[in-house]
Amino acid sequence: MQTFLKGRRVGYWLSEKKMKKLNFQAFADLCRKRGIEVVQLDLSQPLEEQGPLDVIIHKLTDLILEADQNDSQAVLLVQRVQDYIDAHPETIVLDPLPAIRTLLDRCKSYQLIHRIESCMQARTFDPVFI
Repeated sequence: MQTFLKGRRVGYWLSEKKMKKLNFQAFADLCRKRGIEVVQLDLSQPLEEQGPLDVIIHKLTDLILEADQNDSQAVLLVQRVQDYIDAHPETIVLDPLPAIRTLLDRCKSYQLIHRIESCMQARTFDPVFI
């Protein structure tokens, strides 16, 4: 089976709870059996030193919310991830940070739903935004 990964390296940042919920250890074991290195990222350190990374898997939602509320530590950690992504556009990111910010902003989410609705010629329904 061929893989799209050049260096075959996946970095991840997930809480223990999320790792258990996703059964991430089984995923990591499967990757390793196929020659794909899976490394846990330390956001307190520059990602450049932890790379190169072909893929980044993360659950930064809570950290992004804290950063958006001007928590200086969260801002620094999220910026580290963004800096790496900006410097390495070839790296695949699950999920892209701008997409997460859109979903975290209820108004933007509703605007997106309405644009999709109009493209689908009103074949869907969503509740009125309050």
